[in-house]
Amino acid sequence: MNDIDVVIRLLVAIGAGGLIGIERKKRGKAAGFLTNILVCLCAAIIAVYQKILFYEGIEMVRKYPELINVIKIDSGRITAQIVSGIGFLGAGVIMQSKDKIRGITTAAVLWVMSAIGMIIGNGNLKYGIIATIFLYGCLIFLRRFEVRYIKSSKLSRITL
Repeated sequence: MNDIDVVIRLLVAIGAGGLIGIERKKRGKAAGFLTNILVCLCAAIIAVYQKILFYEGIEMVRKYPELINVIKIDSGRITAQIVSGIGFLGAGVIMQSKDKIRGITTAAVLWVMSAIGMIIGNGNLKYGIIATIFLYGCLIFLRRFEVRYIKSSKLSRITL
C-alpha cells in the first residue's frame, strides 16, 4: 500500500459519505452531509491505519524472528472498536418525544457508513462503491416503497 492508494481510499470514502450525506441533508436529518462524510472518512482512516500496523507487525517479525511470540497481530481489533464506537454516536441521534421515536434510521445509516468506510479503507473500493449504491437505493427507493405500500398502524391514546 503506497501513498497514492491511501489518498484514493480516503477520497472514495469522502465521496461515499458525501453521496449519502446529501440524501440525508435533503430530508432534514440530524446526521447530514458533513456528518456522513466524517463517519465514513474516519472509519476509512482507522482501517488504513490498522492495515499499516498489521504490515509493520509482520515486517518486524520478519526482521526479528525471536519476537514471534511477543508481537500479537490482531487485524480485527481496531475495526471492532469502530463498530462499538459508532453505536455510541448513533445512540446520540435517537430521540424520543411523546409517543414517537426518531433518528433510528439515521443511526443505522451512520452504522452502515462506518462499515463502508472500513471496506474502503481496507482497499476494497469496488465493494465500498457497491455498498454505497445499495445504501443510497435503500434510502431513496425503499423509502418510496414503504410510504406507498406498507401501512403503519396508528395508535390512538385516549386520556380520561
